[in-house]
Amino acid sequence: MQKITDEKNLFLEGKYVFLESVSPKHFPHIVGWRNSERVSRYVIQPFRLTEELEAKWYEKYRREKGHCMLVLTAKKQNVPFGTLGYIRYNAAQKICIGTHHLVGEEAYRGSKEYAEAALLFHDHLFQTLGVEKCYVHVIVENTKTVNLLKKIGFQDSSPARFPECLQMGGKTLLEYVLTAQSYAEHRHLLLQLVDGMEDS
Repeated sequence: MQKITDEKNLFLEGKYVFLESVSPKHFPHIVGWRNSERVSRYVIQPFRLTEELEAKWYEKYRREKGHCMLVLTAKKQNVPFGTLGYIRYNAAQKICIGTHHLVGEEAYRGSKEYAEAALLFHDHLFQTLGVEKCYVHVIVENTKTVNLLKKIGFQDSSPARFPECLQMGGKTLLEYVLTAQSYAEHRHLLLQLVDGMEDS
């Protein structure tokens, strides 16, 4: 039986990391991350973000169904370091778009905390929400993210399921899809990334 979850008050916990629904306490971190030059080139944001703009977005977000944004926090250091989430979750069609993919703190890129966060997030999509297809849209130049997506089972989605998402903010994006079956076949790779860095 599919579990019922509150997407605006979600909490997922692992050994090294926990994921919690975004709230105003996270605004300073998110604004700092998204305005940094390293991150801004890979996100759709043709303006400088402020906490006031983030608060306005949050008011709309709280009313929007099928939309969840999670903040990733390293348990040992109690440091928020990034975000993951989804939009357009449709329980009947068993699909969603993965979004809000951002590692804001450089020290956590390629870390066991990030690998475990990705594991917890995708387990939630496929095992709890019953998603069968998760689509993502990645800016063409973001080759590191594309390589990671392919490693855990994402494949090119052609023709695009969401063609309106391929040109946004003056940037060109590619669409990839992860099926429940492909995730089940590749899930062990995320586990290996976590286990292989346990003592790092």
